[in-house]
Amino acid sequence: MVVVQVGFVGSRKLFAPTHESQEANILAQQAQAYLMRRLLQLRTDLGLAEHHFLCGISQVAIGGDALFTRACGELKLPQIIFLPEALEAYLAAVSSDGTPDFTEHQKRIARQLLASIQVADVRIVSTASERQTRFEDVNLEILRASDLLICVRRADAKGKPGGSKSLVEIAKARNRPVLEILVTTDGGATKFTERWHNKEAFILPQLPAELAGARLPRIESGELPMLESYGEELRAALSKQAISSRRFFKNAALLIIGAHVLATILAVIALLTHHPRVIPWLLGSELVLLSAGVGMHYRLHLKKVARSWALSRLVSEVVRSIRATSTVRGQLDYLFNLPFPETIQPLLRTLNVLHLRATQNLPEATWPTRRDDYVLKRFTDEKSGQIPYYERQCDWARQKLCAAQFGFYTSALLALVATAGKLLVLCGCIEVSHESEMGVASALGALAIVFPVLAVAALSLAASFDLEALVHTYEQTLHFLQRQKLILDAAQTEREFSWLVLETESVLLGETSNWASRRSYVPGPA
Repeated sequence: MVVVQVGFVGSRKLFAPTHESQEANILAQQAQAYLMRRLLQLRTDLGLAEHHFLCGISQVAIGGDALFTRACGELKLPQIIFLPEALEAYLAAVSSDGTPDFTEHQKRIARQLLASIQVADVRIVSTASERQTRFEDVNLEILRASDLLICVRRADAKGKPGGSKSLVEIAKARNRPVLEILVTTDGGATKFTERWHNKEAFILPQLPAELAGARLPRIESGELPMLESYGEELRAALSKQAISSRRFFKNAALLIIGAHVLATILAVIALLTHHPRVIPWLLGSELVLLSAGVGMHYRLHLKKVARSWALSRLVSEVVRSIRATSTVRGQLDYLFNLPFPETIQPLLRTLNVLHLRATQNLPEATWPTRRDDYVLKRFTDEKSGQIPYYERQCDWARQKLCAAQFGFYTSALLALVATAGKLLVLCGCIEVSHESEMGVASALGALAIVFPVLAVAALSLAASFDLEALVHTYEQTLHFLQRQKLILDAAQTEREFSWLVLETESVLLGETSNWASRRSYVPGPA
């Protein structure tokens, strides 16, 4: 499943004020029915596949916004509401001429709409002090968060700063797809005139190509999946692909480095041997090893194994993180603030919408239980807890780094000894028989070639497995988790708990994101 986020703006007074109340209601029903048909028609217009679903993004003002919210409710489309200020202040606001924005009746309607089951989140997106600036902020946030924009406005309405018409002009200037719908009335009937702007600029949200090999969960029915089940299937599929890609990459790294080391050893032996029948076999074996190493390196580059491994693990950890945040309500801002690859943004939006739907009715009174459950599963549990995980990973990375450093220093030292020994033999500082002098010098010379290659191989393996960076990162993250657990245990309110959860997940995913960024552009051993 991949979300397509449809932004909406509309005229507050969609019909001319000359219409009587009963007639205005009929016109509003016609407009709502039209909006429902138009939303369904988007699937054909934009070439959406079965796995795409729509999510509406709008305000909840009177007029067009109310009709759009009702249309989303009838079609069972999830919806996110952006407000320019806190709800009660928003409903109590007055225009520049002193006229209230909402009558008492309209306030009741707005509250009912916000309580609709399809409204997954209500978010305040502006902190501006000026009224016009607040509405401009909301419009810009709707545009930023949407894949396309629908604007429904009265044909003869004059555009105002911060209004729907000005947003259309901004969207057109940014080359964003906009469906503009002008409304006119004639003889008790509503007429809609459509025109697309920048329709060709619409980019169909898709999953990244690197995840195409994973058997992702498929939803056959039109109903949106539950986050818990869908997330677990998605995580399992991507974890399997990540493990497979990691195993392939590490085996390939060992093969490439090992093949070049063995080829060097065979080349040295071929220089030392004087058996004409043996030399062709040595050189032939060297060619095979070099070809295998070069071929495997090219295959890693061609198949982008490192990038597939990095993205699979990154998305798997994203899913794990979102499932962990099922204990808190609201938007997962850290998903969009971290430097994730652009290719996974559609998936991030999809999972965020599913999270909002899953957590919109969490009872406030249960937050202490949710906190304890989060701390156990995310911090201390031996199987899923991050503290035991980072302790194990820290020990593993330190051991591997120590082994690589030991291999480098040992090989480098032996290379120095061999080179110095050869020099002393040739200079006569070490006495050997005349018959064996050349043999000893040749043997030491061979070792002086082989040991530096082994030293470089140790460094190359350490770089390929990113060991030094991993040790540093694991130590930092482990220290943060140990400190964060104490703070979470002392949390006094649900709001504090939610902030701490989001901070924790931001740090954990930030570590994975940094690793994935380094790994994505490493095609093979250094």
